[in-house]
Amino acid sequence: MSGENPVVLRSVWPSIGFDLVTLRLLTAAAEESSFAGAAARENISLSAVSRRITDLEARLGIALFNRHDRGVTLTAAGEALIEHLRDVFVRFERMVLDMEGFRKGARGRVRVHTHMSAASSTFPTTLADFLNRHPAIELELEEHVSLDIVHAVRIGTADIGLISGRVPTKDLEVLPWHEDELIGVVPCDHPLAQRDSVTLADMAREPFIVIQRDSALINLYREQLRILGITFRDRIHAASSASICKMVSAGLGVAILPSSSVNAQDPSLRIAAITLDESWSSWPLAICYQNRENLSMAARLFVDFLLAQPPVQPAVNRFARSRLADESGAATS
Repeated sequence: MSGENPVVLRSVWPSIGFDLVTLRLLTAAAEESSFAGAAARENISLSAVSRRITDLEARLGIALFNRHDRGVTLTAAGEALIEHLRDVFVRFERMVLDMEGFRKGARGRVRVHTHMSAASSTFPTTLADFLNRHPAIELELEEHVSLDIVHAVRIGTADIGLISGRVPTKDLEVLPWHEDELIGVVPCDHPLAQRDSVTLADMAREPFIVIQRDSALINLYREQLRILGITFRDRIHAASSASICKMVSAGLGVAILPSSSVNAQDPSLRIAAITLDESWSSWPLAICYQNRENLSMAARLFVDFLLAQPPVQPAVNRFARSRLADESGAATS
């Protein structure tokens, strides 16, 4: 509330006298179930281990170990302290690796799961540029639908996710990345190919070529068709935007795709890409991860590099209409 002084938390740990050597010996004793085992592992005398841990218990005013003839076991307080120390030492390890990275140049492995839209257009060039600048960093890249990417990041099988900004991410940290546009894709000899723009209702008369069933994109226009009271006709489920465009080019149906993924396709395809005149045609892309503080230096460098790139400019690809005019002119000459 206004007028009240903010609560200031006072650091109490300096008065207890925690030091890293003692905490490391404490962790070793807990893992070895023995002061002697901790002494051997840390290359220090048994008396020094016993003295340091006993002094710490005295400063805390609680016992951290139960002493037995055959070794030691943690008390409830000791178990609680060790649980905190696991996080502490993980952070120290990451700190040391980060400093080492600054000294030698960043290195490490970053697991990236990416949505189809993110992996299209200029993204391969962006990856190549990053790896050229950081040759000691290894990127492991996998393509998945956004919902699967969110799950992978949450359980830790991916460090970074590049996803549709429309999917729920719950407890993950999310950064806006790029804004793409959804466009209609039809065969270049289709009547809709001559129009400046189309609506979903215009396209719904035709069978759709779509990405995997659980993708954010298909869920989006399936819901929009439900609102319009139109039955969704999905003829083929393809694995990539390239496959979808090839099938549209062959006259098997129509599609709705992010403009960046269409513009990255072979210009010889007989397709027309048309502005989608819908309020929901904006297609945001986002970067997600568990927690920036827990990202490795290599992963943070990659995130910062992506954010520093200029936005992908969505542009409707009208090459098919131009080619039709050229073909028509050639036929009449």
